[in-house]
Amino acid sequence: DRYDARRIEEGMKVQHQYDNLVLSGEITNKSRVAERAAFNQSGNLDFFGDVSGISGITSEPQLRVEMSIKGNNLTDLILGFWIEAEIETARAENVLLLPAEAMRREINQYYVYVIDEAGVLVRREFQPGIQSDMFVQVLSGLDEGERVVLNPTTQHYEGLQVREIDNG
Repeated sequence: DRYDARRIEEGMKVQHQYDNLVLSGEITNKSRVAERAAFNQSGNLDFFGDVSGISGITSEPQLRVEMSIKGNNLTDLILGFWIEAEIETARAENVLLLPAEAMRREINQYYVYVIDEAGVLVRREFQPGIQSDMFVQVLSGLDEGERVVLNPTTQHYEGLQVREIDNG
């Protein structure tokens, strides 16, 4: 989408997955113009030619990105089928990760609800770093081992007495 398109650059590493086959590559070309995906009369996606429709494709303009594919068993790929690609847009090691579903944003402040020793919610602001759909890097404001509320709602507020449920 338009937000992710800004982060993609030529030369970035890509990991491709096709069934159980994992391959590597990199971004070789990024279009400067976004195009709208269109569906033909039979309901197939007509973005790069006549290919089957894909779940998750919207009418929002899409950016054409070309990638190389390298690795063993390239002959196992079948031309015309979709292959999943994961682009590495940022990298960090030995970091504190927060489940993205716990993070909330209000104006330009990021926060979570932490459960203190007495079982009371405390609103804690923190500074996020690299973000994905699943996790957020914590640069400051939280410590390892703190218990946070996943998917807080408007019914959660600072000072609320809660009981932790172990789903493990």
